[in-house]
Amino acid sequence: MKRFLLCLVVFAPVLLEAQSLTMEQVVRLAQDSTIRAHMSESSVEASRWEHEQFLALRRPQLTLSLTPGYQKMTFEPNNYFFKSRNYDMFNGFTELRLEQKALGIGGEFYASTGLLFTQYFNNTDPARLFSSVPLGIGYSNGLLSYNPFKWEKKIADLKLREADLEYVKELGDIALEAVTLYVNCYTAVSRYEICDRNAEVARTLLSIGREKYDVASVSKNELSALELQSLNAENALFDAREQLESARASLFSFLRIQDNGQPLDLSEPEVPEYRLFNLDEVIALARDCNPARIRSQEQTVSAEQQVRKARIQGRFLQSAIDLNVGLQSTVAQFGDFYQDQKPFMIGNITFKIPIFDGGLARSRTKAAESSLEYAIRAEQETLRDLDLQVSLALRQFNIQQDLIQRTSKALTLADESFDLARELYSEGETDINTFILSQNRKDEAHTNYLNSLRAYFKSLYTLKMLCGPEL
Repeated sequence: MKRFLLCLVVFAPVLLEAQSLTMEQVVRLAQDSTIRAHMSESSVEASRWEHEQFLALRRPQLTLSLTPGYQKMTFEPNNYFFKSRNYDMFNGFTELRLEQKALGIGGEFYASTGLLFTQYFNNTDPARLFSSVPLGIGYSNGLLSYNPFKWEKKIADLKLREADLEYVKELGDIALEAVTLYVNCYTAVSRYEICDRNAEVARTLLSIGREKYDVASVSKNELSALELQSLNAENALFDAREQLESARASLFSFLRIQDNGQPLDLSEPEVPEYRLFNLDEVIALARDCNPARIRSQEQTVSAEQQVRKARIQGRFLQSAIDLNVGLQSTVAQFGDFYQDQKPFMIGNITFKIPIFDGGLARSRTKAAESSLEYAIRAEQETLRDLDLQVSLALRQFNIQQDLIQRTSKALTLADESFDLARELYSEGETDINTFILSQNRKDEAHTNYLNSLRAYFKSLYTLKMLCGPEL
């Protein structure tokens, strides 16, 4: 029962020549070629570029801006206050600005150099001016205020971690489905081979029985038993053929291949050696690679961010600072704007004291604290559900390990018993009913072994899917 011949379709979109496939090869093929694998790869790639975009915005940003403009204002000439303010002018401003977020303390540092050109058209003297700021350095931020940068970094890192783990989990899901379909197909081929052999034996025995019946060597009852055995074998063969076609179609559809009659040998899945896992270690592995846990952790951090923001913004006094220092000059000739530079300093400190907000700050803080409490409890519930799922999966795996060993031993005994019964029946030392009973026991042992083989690999790859490739 090591290899069984199976005709598969093996071309577009994935082309395979006649070859022997193992379960591991099918898993790799599924993880490389299925639509789910391509979708998962695209999703994690998008998440990685989003994280790269986030990091890029935290690096220095250098920009060049050009701003041309035209203004014309006319007031009543009798209005003494506005008479001297009538103007008709064109201006253009260009600035090269370097900005860097102050990640540790919040706010933003910036350095810039700029030039303003102004042309007047209403006989103003001088008619043309050049204003320059060769160097300006500034910083703006709220004093003792909420710093969003450290929270954004935590959340962005968790999102990237979640995307990577989601991709690994999806590959595990694909491997689990590929293994299930492969073992189903192997089981269907094996069952078809068994039924085909049983049908051939039943036809042979029926032919011999009829010959013996004609010479009165067997009774009518024995002949009827042989006819029934042959009919049951043919029905089982028909059912096995239908199950084989269904299993083969499911495997081909999943791997995106079609049947063109090329032969393919499916190797019997090799059962690994008996393994004992420590529950605490398995749970630790599952927690470390579970995207749902990272997602709940991300929600908790986001809720903590909102609590921090609400508490700071709800203080009695809020303040902000904006400081800008540098050099500047205004001249009438283009070549003179770097001469006679004058230092300047502009500083603003803003204080904001809420007098009455109708309970806005308090309600906003309470809402954020309630959201945080909900997120913490949801994260704890996620961990409990994950631990339970892992413990049940490990328990099921241990059961299937024991079961596969027992069914394998039972299969060996059933084969030996059937060989003996067949030999005794051929020598006329036993009747047909004993032979049929031995054959049925052999078939049952084969069926139990194949079912336990399917359940074993399903439990194994379910545990791998939960705990990651490190298991």
